[in-house]
Amino acid sequence: MDEFVRDQAGDEFVPKPPSAWDRPSPIPFPELRIAAPIAFVVGLAVTTLCALAVPTALDVFAERGAHGVYVIADEPTCGPDRCRSHLGTFTSDDRTVVRSGVRLAGSPLKSVVQSGRVRAFDVGDPTEVYLEGDSGQPRAVLPFFFGIPGVIALVFGLGYLVRELWRKLGGTRRQ
Repeated sequence: MDEFVRDQAGDEFVPKPPSAWDRPSPIPFPELRIAAPIAFVVGLAVTTLCALAVPTALDVFAERGAHGVYVIADEPTCGPDRCRSHLGTFTSDDRTVVRSGVRLAGSPLKSVVQSGRVRAFDVGDPTEVYLEGDSGQPRAVLPFFFGIPGVIALVFGLGYLVRELWRKLGGTRRQ
C-alpha cells in the first residue's frame, strides 16, 4: 500500500511517483559524488592555510619589519652561484629584536662564509628571517600560488554539495 496512491479522482490506486531521494542523480559523472566532498575539504584546508600565510607574504614582499644583520652560524651549503644558511643569529639595527637559531630565507651570493654577515629583515616569524633585496622569495609566493586552486576546489565542492542537498530536499521539481 505504501508504493501506491489514489489517483486524482480517488477511484483507483496508481504507482506513487518517485521522491527526490529515489530519483537518480542528473549528474552525468557519478564519480563527482566522491570527488566533490573531497574537493570541498581539501579546498577548505588549503584556502584556510593560505589565508593565514598571506599577511606574512605581504610583509615579505614589502620588506616590512625590523631590518638588521644576520650572522651565519653554520657552514653554508652552496650551489653554483648562491649559498643557503640554515642556522644563524639576527640582530635588528636598533637592537630591539635578537633571534638566535633562525634560518635565512633567501640565497646570498656565493662569497658568504661561516660567520659572514648579510642584511636581512624580520617579519615576526620565530624560525625565519628574510634576505634584504631578494625579490624572489618562493615561500612568500606559495600562499597565492596554492590559494587560487584552493578557492576553486572549495567553490566546486560547495556548489555540488549545495546542489545535491537542494535536489534531495525537493527544491527542484522535474517531471
